[in-house]
Amino acid sequence: MKAFVKTHVGLVREQNEDTVLADAARGIFILADGMGGHKAGEVASDMAARAVQGVLEEGEFSPVRLRAAISAANRAVYERQLDDEALSGMGTTLTVLWVRGERALLGHVGDSRAYLWQAGTLRQLSEDHSVVGEMVRAGAIT
Repeated sequence: MKAFVKTHVGLVREQNEDTVLADAARGIFILADGMGGHKAGEVASDMAARAVQGVLEEGEFSPVRLRAAISAANRAVYERQLDDEALSGMGTTLTVLWVRGERALLGHVGDSRAYLWQAGTLRQLSEDHSVVGEMVRAGAIT
């Protein structure tokens, strides 16, 4: 397996709020894209990625553990913004690939995407969790 990561600040923001953690030895690959611009999206993405990494490093390879890791990230970001008014409203997307041997688990929240490049074909694995994504799935827009 080869993993590739590309981030871009985008067309609107001046600061890249992405956090990428790739630990090939443990088979843990995390992308968190902070939301909120001036509301500390970079803080949320860093916190979420590190929370997921910490939970995955501690336990058995299972979908339950992956869900627990994503829940821990959500809790950490939510509680931190409650404690600091300057961080109020911060958030992040999260895409996690956890690989062990021939098995892989994918966890995803938001509109950052996971793709599989195989046999010369690129296939999107994740589904956007956004208003636009819902509209596309409903057939309202293409």
